[in-house]
Amino acid sequence: MKECNWCKEKVKEDAKVCPNCGKPIWKEKDKKRVTILGIIVGILFIILFLIVLIILNPASKAKEMCKDAPRVTLEDVYELHAKNVPQAKEKYEGKYFIIEGKLSKVLDNYAKIESKYITANVYFIKDDKEKVNKMKNKEKVTFCGKVDYGLCINIKDAMLIEKK
Repeated sequence: MKECNWCKEKVKEDAKVCPNCGKPIWKEKDKKRVTILGIIVGILFIILFLIVLIILNPASKAKEMCKDAPRVTLEDVYELHAKNVPQAKEKYEGKYFIIEGKLSKVLDNYAKIESKYITANVYFIKDDKEKVNKMKNKEKVTFCGKVDYGLCINIKDAMLIEKK
């Protein structure tokens, strides 16, 4: 006698279907195959999950996008937006740029960066938040980030390039 895989009732050795629950009886080698297959699928799922985390990580995306990012000033970003909003959004919004400015205020989630007459909110990637929090006001910084217009100019997923 052997045991049903599902209801645990005793069934004949040659039974293909359990007379109690009506479900198919697996052979021992089938149980091992299913277990091995389950482990393989689980490992593949974990690997896929880690790959997605790496790809979607703002820090890795920012580093990649900043490699060839052009330099602009906050004034460039502001002035075009003041003259022609659609054109400014097409040229700047959602794109990465290298920008210089002076640190005017560091808050928990972001820093305020100013240039000649414009201030922007800069949201630094996790890797750089600690570095920025240790910096002093009026310290010159160069960073790369993604421009976003809101009530003011926002720079998201920003990466600190250098401080002076």
